[in-house]
Amino acid sequence: MRSRIGAILILAVALRCSHGAPPPSAAQAPEIPEAALGAPFVLRPGESSKIREEPVTLVFEQILSDNRCAVDVQCVIAGEARGSFRLEKPGTLSISFGLDTGEDREVTVNGYTIRLRSVSPAPRSTVRIDPRDYIAEIVVSR
Repeated sequence: MRSRIGAILILAVALRCSHGAPPPSAAQAPEIPEAALGAPFVLRPGESSKIREEPVTLVFEQILSDNRCAVDVQCVIAGEARGSFRLEKPGTLSISFGLDTGEDREVTVNGYTIRLRSVSPAPRSTVRIDPRDYIAEIVVSR
């Protein structure tokens, strides 16, 4: 009987230790990174950035399409990558919009001009880009 109780206690202690630290509470959640107004910054799909000293946050939702010419192929047209973004401002509705590397590189939303400078990585004919691997370089200005 004692060995059974001892085994249960050892198992309970081992299980408690294996869980490590408790998950962070909402109060301990990491802060959203900040970007300076007028300075380029990068986001991956699902990431967001507060605009320093401004009441807005820009969210890069996802790449909607990517038909850019692969770097290892000759193309007649360059093609474009198109992403979905969202501008969040407390006290107002969030506004979603698209930007691309072609003609629609820039949009003005709630007095802020958002410009898509580039999308990487560059496509290759033999490699499929994982949607999580995209990086958008953006500038937000007034």
